[in-house]
Amino acid sequence: MTFVLSTTRGDVEKYVPLFNLKRKTVMRGQEGSRYEHSCWTIEVQTLEELVEFSKKIEQELIISHSSIFDDLPEIEVYDDYRE
Repeated sequence: MTFVLSTTRGDVEKYVPLFNLKRKTVMRGQEGSRYEHSCWTIEVQTLEELVEFSKKIEQELIISHSSIFDDLPEIEVYDDYRE
């Protein structure tokens, strides 16, 4: 299953060399004011892979519905405080 990968700090790029992350881009906005929005995605096939990923990065994970990419769930690496 493909997940959008994000971090609370906003520095997901540091995980690119460690995992097989892929770039995904979509067009957002209304006609006349469209723009590209990109994110990193990660493939996770089993719960064991998800747990292993969490162990490797030594951070908690938040799994939710992506607010940008309607067709993908999101894994957020909870590496900083947020409300």
